[in-house]
Amino acid sequence: MNRSHCSRGFDIAESIAKRVGLISYGRVGDATAQLVNGDPFLSLVVDVLAEYPGLLLCDVPDCERCAYARRRIAGLE
Repeated sequence: MNRSHCSRGFDIAESIAKRVGLISYGRVGDATAQLVNGDPFLSLVVDVLAEYPGLLLCDVPDCERCAYARRRIAGLE
């Protein structure tokens, strides 16, 4: 099993980036689009994850990938 790829918690990174003004919104044709300045966004995510390593893990109770990551963070695996 690939234990490192759950993206359900990534909305948290978007919320943080919104709060600090790193995301712009617009339209491309009929679609809503987001524009993110990559370098500051990645720096922000790296800094936040250094302090809160499990922040982007999802809260789905039976998500084995995030459960595994939590065990790794806790030093249990």
